[in-house]
Amino acid sequence: MERKIETIDIRTTDSWGALWDEMETARDFIQNFYDANDVDKIKIDINDKTVKISGPAEFDYKALIYLWSNKGNDSELIGQYGEGFKVSVLNALRNWDCGIEFYVSNHKLKYYFERINIASKEAKAIICEHSEVDTIQGSCLVVSNCTKKLIEEFKFGLKHFYYENNPLFGKRLLKNEHYGITIYESTNENTGYVFYKKLMRKVIALPIVIISNKEIRYVENKIKHDRDRKAFNDEVLEICLKHIFNKLYVYELKPVLYALEKFWTKGHPVLNTIATSHKGRWRRVDKIFPENYYALEHYPKDNSFMNNLIEEIVDEYKQKKYICCPRYLSYLGMKTPDGEAGERIRKKQDALNKAYSREMTIYELQGISILANFIKMLSPEIYTKFETAKYTIGENDDIVGELKNLREYKQQHVFLNKIFFVQSFNDALAILLHEWAHIYGYDGSRSFSDALTCFISLILKNEAVIKKIKEYEKEWNNIVVKIKQERNDIENINVNGIIKTLSKEQLVNILNSIPQEELYKLLDKYKFI
Repeated sequence: MERKIETIDIRTTDSWGALWDEMETARDFIQNFYDANDVDKIKIDINDKTVKISGPAEFDYKALIYLWSNKGNDSELIGQYGEGFKVSVLNALRNWDCGIEFYVSNHKLKYYFERINIASKEAKAIICEHSEVDTIQGSCLVVSNCTKKLIEEFKFGLKHFYYENNPLFGKRLLKNEHYGITIYESTNENTGYVFYKKLMRKVIALPIVIISNKEIRYVENKIKHDRDRKAFNDEVLEICLKHIFNKLYVYELKPVLYALEKFWTKGHPVLNTIATSHKGRWRRVDKIFPENYYALEHYPKDNSFMNNLIEEIVDEYKQKKYICCPRYLSYLGMKTPDGEAGERIRKKQDALNKAYSREMTIYELQGISILANFIKMLSPEIYTKFETAKYTIGENDDIVGELKNLREYKQQHVFLNKIFFVQSFNDALAILLHEWAHIYGYDGSRSFSDALTCFISLILKNEAVIKKIKEYEKEWNNIVVKIKQERNDIENINVNGIIKTLSKEQLVNILNSIPQEELYKLLDKYKFI
């Protein structure tokens, strides 16, 4: 039995509101029930062109008559028959000429268009016909005369919303309860989804489902006035994903990365966002990626030692048939040719340092201080640029040259041949200035060359400075004597220490291998005769 109670002009015409497609319209109809009911209590029945959505919750039929919002201040609800329901009704009537009826207990609300004149122009106004009918349990929305596309979207149904048994969710890959982030494999091998605050916001061409159910301030700033449900565009998606993946550690992401393995080589914008979210904060996690993958950046070709080494390593990788991937995967720990080059250089430096170089002795350190203090007296500007430099002493020019080649650009490290400390004061000063300039690239700098010109001018024109040179030179010569004696003492200790460890047979063999004239010189030098 049906008894008509009233007919109400809702004061909304077909020219109002956003233009929604079938997905947006169907999703918002279903959303009203999702907000008000447990998911497992909601039923969606489809018969030919008619869809029935029902649930045990009873909506406020008076609010529905006028398509009012009952969401209030409940931030946990997505929409609860607010303005979204109003826009869905309008679009269903206007775009596809659907029939719309809403049943609540013993109330029936039927929505349709009625032609009216407004300022001498004809328009269509939404009318709500309110009737009394036989009582039903809960509430039921009936949308009839649906298009094929609209039916398909209703079939997708509750998949638009977050709940643990959503059929879109496959194996769980990650769950971070602190930040409200969960990531699943997608049950569709070619398609994935992004959910934010319980609502699916984007479809992505990756087989994962990314979920963030906690509010993200930067996202809210973009969508807080989103009446038309269209603000979650690609820009907002990137903001959302950067926030999500910035909160996660690389070791947490390993299952996610392997779910995206087929995209490692060809890349993907979302994979790029995942990786760049970790740029500058990555700490290497062993075995994230297999040995036969590497990330490559294109370098300008030049003849620098580093670039030549990188090219050699790239050729090695190609010969081994290693798989090349986009550079941004290095932010997640994938190895790179330049990283490998740096590692090889460090190992070679360590080997050279251990075998053929050393730190300065106390006397050598005093010698550097004498030269540096002289420079500081004349040009504090030059001195302050290099006062923190590190020094390593090499056995010969070949070793020093090799160490310089391995040095990174502008690395604060000076390599000196050990004979530097037995040079004259003037020669040592010139060498030190040259090395300071060279390691920082200042030898081609106008400011450094100006300071150096001023420095030389002070030396040549100032008699007091020339007198000072004699004082510093005297100090230097005294240190040189001590350095020479120190080296002789060290050499004697080393030779005597080695001889003491030899057996009689070993010592005889060594002595027999040395020419007689050289043997006498050696024995005399070390006071054996």
